[in-house]
Amino acid sequence: MALAVERPVFIMAKESLFRIPLLSWWLHSMGFFPVARVMGDKRAFENAREVLRGGNVLATAPEGTRQRKGPGRPSAHTGIVRLAQEFRCPVVPVGVRGTRKALPPGGLFPRPCKLSVTVGQPIHLEPIEVIPENRHRLQEQVDFIMDKIYQLSGENFLSGESVHT
Repeated sequence: MALAVERPVFIMAKESLFRIPLLSWWLHSMGFFPVARVMGDKRAFENAREVLRGGNVLATAPEGTRQRKGPGRPSAHTGIVRLAQEFRCPVVPVGVRGTRKALPPGGLFPRPCKLSVTVGQPIHLEPIEVIPENRHRLQEQVDFIMDKIYQLSGENFLSGESVHT
């Protein structure tokens, strides 16, 4: 995904990847920063704020991880919406096709295959105050963003199946 953007992209990645020395070095050099996949990683959220304060591009995976099994759509976290609300910046949905073939969930090494990246139109969210009482509205916004991402990536959760090309 970062190769499809003409500016440097900073990306959150699960903390456990940074425990592997060579991989950690590569991730840091490519603009990744760790996120503990638990509710409210304040350090990662502050890193994301610093990226946005600097006028840089931040990429996140609102679902937090790839779905391993079972039908239906995983629940997305509202962090990206909360950041977009705080910085009054648009969210650009990006769909990537071929990732499950390249690295199936649980896989250790990527397989060579063709990936395609589709960048959608920027989404300017309706301003909402980021307070606990608005949690439902923030969730609706992230669900809307995920709808766009799934459309761009060819995911079809209406039928409970993924469409991969």
